[in-house]
Amino acid sequence: MAETHYSDASEVIEYTGLRPSDLDIEQVIDEETEEVTKTADEALEELITGWLVQVKNLIDQDRNRDYHAEGAVPDGIHNIALRMTANMVAQAIMRRDTSIVRVDDFSVQMVDDQIFTAAIRRDLARFPMKPLLRFARVRREEEMEDAD
Repeated sequence: MAETHYSDASEVIEYTGLRPSDLDIEQVIDEETEEVTKTADEALEELITGWLVQVKNLIDQDRNRDYHAEGAVPDGIHNIALRMTANMVAQAIMRRDTSIVRVDDFSVQMVDDQIFTAAIRRDLARFPMKPLLRFARVRREEEMEDAD
């Protein structure tokens, strides 16, 4: 089975100090049995895992490679995935309060939704992209005969 993310939900939660209540996440209760089917912590971890899958896809598309398929994930890619997901967490918290941020008494801005910050792009640039094009040399018939 292919790996689906470059970091781990528990690391993101520890890195950000996130609690289920920060995102208004509550336990899930089965309506018929009235039993708890998922704790708030499990629901939070599931949400963060979903975001980590999205972040992996963004990194893979940007670098034109899948580090899991190549063998090992560099520590830097792991760190970038952690920070990108932390950016998503921060945005989710801010958007729950309001999507508008007051900068001064008169200046109002929308919440920035960029998770690929300049610092993350700079760090990601340290990991080379796989070329999109590959060249193949077509041999002439005489070369094919010489190779035999």
